[in-house]
Amino acid sequence: MASSAGQRLRLAGPLAVDSGFVGELVYGPLRRGHSRVTWIEAFDFAETVAERGGAFVHLAASPPASTERLTGRGATAAAAMAETEAAAAAYERAFTTLAQHAPVFTVRPDAVK
Repeated sequence: MASSAGQRLRLAGPLAVDSGFVGELVYGPLRRGHSRVTWIEAFDFAETVAERGGAFVHLAASPPASTERLTGRGATAAAAMAETEAAAAAYERAFTTLAQHAPVFTVRPDAVK
């Protein structure tokens, strides 16, 4: 983690972090072969989240919605489906691992009525 990010984590009060942190754990390996965030950093971050009474919220898009979004960006249907499946599995692994250190809540918007 960059030192400025680490310093912000030490500040008191509510904290919101976007999806980039966990997204790097997922898309770094898928697109570059490695993540710029180490698992040690991820565990430290998750423990900080837990210590501050926080949790991870995983908003899981449906596979058809993810595939449609990728094809809308120019991917072939086959490539979009492959990336969707790989990303979904990687997110599942990441959040299952992070859940060992902090609460994780998964919300599937297509399942909410």
